[in-house]
Amino acid sequence: MKLTDNKLYLEDLEKVKELNLPWEKLTGKTVMLSGATGLVGSFLVDLIMYMNKHLNLGTRVIALGRSK
Repeated sequence: MKLTDNKLYLEDLEKVKELNLPWEKLTGKTVMLSGATGLVGSFLVDLIMYMNKHLNLGTRVIALGRSK
């Protein structure tokens, strides 16, 4: 299943996107996330990539996990 197939998940990403958070601090940065295959880690990876798409942040994500 693709991310875009899950409308509820996309709504969650959109709700977090609308929060008053300093997304611009991620501009041009590299972020390494461990536990990227878990629930919270995978959401953070998806959220940062979603913000990259919508705000053109240019953030690079390195995702670490035990499984592929």
